[in-house]
Amino acid sequence: MRKPSHWVLEAIRSGVPGRLLSRRRWLTGAALAFPGLAWPAWGQAPSKRSTDASEQALIERVQDTARKAGLGPLRSRTSEHFLGLGNAPPRFQSEAVEKVCEPLARAFVTHFGERGFPVDLPKHRMTVVTLKDHASYRAYIGQDPGPDVGGQYDLETNQLVVFDFRTRPDVPAEKAERVNTLTLVHETTHMLSFNTGLLAREADVPACISEGLATYVELWKPSDRRGRGFDRTTNIHRLQVLIDAGADEVPWISLTKLVADDGLFDKPETAQLAYAESWLLVHRLMTPAWRSKFQAYLAGLPRAGEAKRDRVADAEARLGSLGNLDKELKRHARDLLRR
Repeated sequence: MRKPSHWVLEAIRSGVPGRLLSRRRWLTGAALAFPGLAWPAWGQAPSKRSTDASEQALIERVQDTARKAGLGPLRSRTSEHFLGLGNAPPRFQSEAVEKVCEPLARAFVTHFGERGFPVDLPKHRMTVVTLKDHASYRAYIGQDPGPDVGGQYDLETNQLVVFDFRTRPDVPAEKAERVNTLTLVHETTHMLSFNTGLLAREADVPACISEGLATYVELWKPSDRRGRGFDRTTNIHRLQVLIDAGADEVPWISLTKLVADDGLFDKPETAQLAYAESWLLVHRLMTPAWRSKFQAYLAGLPRAGEAKRDRVADAEARLGSLGNLDKELKRHARDLLRR
């Protein structure tokens, strides 16, 4: 997830996503492979906050973007910590804001806070632009993202933009709901990471860390109010990529390279493996043996563009030898396979 983060969603034919999908073609494959992911049936959660001047200015900016894109009028939906704006039907907007974003935010800060990370929900509402279909999404972001994009978190504008994938006539409704859920959970995790204090928006955050956190959380379900499943759940579909790599004698990406090279997430030949290893990395760093080092590493990330900073050296200063951690990750993967 960088600026902006665009995800291309591609329906897969069966099972675990196929090999060699690009970063922009990963998420739908994962979504359609994950059974049981769908919008939860919860009631409306009333907002406890009023709209202040800064929020009104933000609303006007979103409305202006929508007007210039030929969209409108926009509906609004608020929860305590999220502001939903868009031309999506009320059902989709309430599902996104109240049934996924809000409970996920509470689970996120509970999980990381109980484990010693200095996180808190922001005083401002976070913005979720909810659009009715792919055409609206394309018009709003001002570019053609391809036919299978499902949404994005834009680091520069600090907005999450999604549309209802159920409007896609070529994707069965049940699978489209899974795409909606996984996309929203994954991308909301990016937004929460950069708005709760876990990551700083101005920091040079390696993609393996931001994407590792998103994949660490992406299988969350609204019934998990405290985020207990984040570390207790094995993301078997990410783990399967590592299993397949071993079966095909494809070497893992070295951790040194994974930390240094964000481009690995954009290349078809390395994207799936980069995501899988990033999930495994964060899953391991969140265990008690590594958690304090991980906290120190995140706290010490330099500002983006800071001169003469070496990502690998910064990581090794707080996590120790990345070569040794590489070996640790392989042991961790074997342990997870035995569960």
